Amino acid sequence: MTRTIDVDPLTLAMAPPPGETIAERLAREEQEERARQVSKHIDHELKLAKAAMRSMQRAVKVLVLGQSMSDFQMTYAQKSWADERDSWKAVILLNLARSINVVASIISEEISNSRAVSPTDKGSHRVGLTEHHRNLVLKLVPLRQIQQDLETLIGSGSSEGDATYNLQRGSQEFVLRSSTGWKTVLDHIRNPRGGKELQLQRVASEVIVSLKDDIHELWNDAAVRNTLQRRKLRLEDTPGFFLNDLDRLASPDYIPSDADVVRARLRTTGVQEYHFHLDRGTPTARDWMMYDVAGV
Repeated sequence: MTRTIDVDPLTLAMAPPPGETIAERLAREEQEERARQVSKHIDHELKLAKAAMRSMQRAVKVLVLGQSMSDFQMTYAQKSWADERDSWKAVILLNLARSINVVASIISEEISNSRAVSPTDKGSHRVGLTEHHRNLVLKLVPLRQIQQDLETLIGSGSSEGDATYNLQRGSQEFVLRSSTGWKTVLDHIRNPRGGKELQLQRVASEVIVSLKDDIHELWNDAAVRNTLQRRKLRLEDTPGFFLNDLDRLASPDYIPSDADVVRARLRTTGVQEYHFHLDRGTPTARDWMMYDVAGV
């Protein structure tokens, strides 16, 4: 009677080929070792993914509106808040540039529509707009490019409204699509892709510093204020308004404060999901998932 010996197919597959030379064996063993390392790396990544999934399942989930996200992070997740705070400088400078560009566009339109511009000296505070206002607006033209450059820096996955201004319903606003929440934007600002992006925020800050006196003069001009009042436009009541903080923001050493970040305006659309690791206010550290309803 013939006895059948069971042989593991995997053992047969892993067995060295007949007639294998020393060089071929060394190459095969090296390839097998690389495969083992790849397998170990995959196993490690799977363990991390499973642990993260378990953590997310245990996380507290909260729906927030408006500025609640920033307030919550500032109070209870101070480490991540501190890591992100300086990155808001680009957003705040964008808010500042956009506000003065709105004012400059309105004044430019008023002058263009006027049949006659009365010549007066620089120090005049007459109600009518003058040639001096036209020249002041021309000095601030570089801020239009600064606004575009900052919008480029803030995210390639963003969409921008029409650059014109409808004075009846306000100007179209720079908006981030739902695929890129503000957390992604801040990461992008902290880690630019290099080249031009590395210089954008520095150049924007330098241009705003150099134009500080002109910005201040236009914003505080009596004729300009009267024009805005007649147009029923109160920028002071809009989110992201920083013109009254010009002296502090238009400084080479400006660093955003907590209050600046809370006031900053970065509009997003859709629902954004953010993960926070709380380090304050709870007996033990805990993960929170927060869902920001944006687009308002």
